[in-house]
Amino acid sequence: MKKVRTRIPKENKIRAELQLEIDSKCPFCSNRDVGHFEIHHIDENPLNHDIINLIMLCPIFHSKITKGDISKAKVLSKKQGYLIKMVLETG
Repeated sequence: MKKVRTRIPKENKIRAELQLEIDSKCPFCSNRDVGHFEIHHIDENPLNHDIINLIMLCPIFHSKITKGDISKAKVLSKKQGYLIKMVLETG
C-alpha cells in the first residue's frame, strides 16, 4: 500500500532548522551539498511532521535508510545525538 504524503508545514523553516542541526553535513557521510538533501521521517509516518521525527540527509543515505540498509534505531540514535548536543549548547 502506498504511503499518503502531505506537505510539511513551514517546510522552508523546518529545512533551515534541520540544516543547522546537522551543521550542513549529512549525518552519515561527508556530503555538504545541502541543496539536494532530503527530509526523512524517522518513524516512517509521512504524516508525522514533528521536528523531533525529522532528519535531513543526502539522497544516497536517505535511499539506504528507506531500503532498510540502515536501521531505524541507528537513524534515531543520530537524531538523539543532535538533540542532546543542542540541549547542552543552549544550556
